[in-house]
Amino acid sequence: MFPTSVKNTSVLISLSFFALHTYIYPSSSLSYNKKAVVINELGGPECLKLVHNHPTPQLRPGHAIIQNQYAGLNFIDTYFRKGLYKAALPFVPGQEGGGTILAISSDDTNNDSTFQVGDVVVYGTLGAYAQYTLVPVTQLVKVPQNVSLDIAVSCYTQGLTAHYLTTSVHCGMLQTNDWCLIYSVGSGTCQWAAQMAKIQGYKVIGTCSQSKAAAVKEVGAC
Repeated sequence: MFPTSVKNTSVLISLSFFALHTYIYPSSSLSYNKKAVVINELGGPECLKLVHNHPTPQLRPGHAIIQNQYAGLNFIDTYFRKGLYKAALPFVPGQEGGGTILAISSDDTNNDSTFQVGDVVVYGTLGAYAQYTLVPVTQLVKVPQNVSLDIAVSCYTQGLTAHYLTTSVHCGMLQTNDWCLIYSVGSGTCQWAAQMAKIQGYKVIGTCSQSKAAAVKEVGAC
């Protein structure tokens, strides 16, 4: 666990403009429609369409329906939008989200009652740009009470990737006071990684464009 002094460099969108409901629905199938950003054809940002009557996902075994409050914006989203990563059209983009469990299946995938209706969770699966997302129970992570949901969502993809890069990928070759070169240190993930590397005692050198140099210095990444 890293200290909270690591500055959050991720980008989130609050889904409050979707006028999210605050009440809890029963765990039966949900028949109402939802607002969602939908991609019907591959291409540029103009392919992102806000739809007001997109069908709400139906609960399936091993899944939960999440009422989203935040969605993370990550570079991987552009890969799906352009078709570099495959998803059947039409689809709702967004690989990172967080909110409240509205409904959860009663099969043995959750037999230890790890998750309950009303729990606040984050997840990493396609479909986060929407009011409601169907998520496999195995992809859910419960948010501790002392962590705000916006922080939890923003550190889920980029933060965990940075943690992996600075603790595991170098196989113990780096030691305290060793120099560490981080390319593209101005990117979201690498700003996290640089800060985590410094916390672990590594000396950090980073490369980035001049346009991002000020942001890198502001968060103390280098």
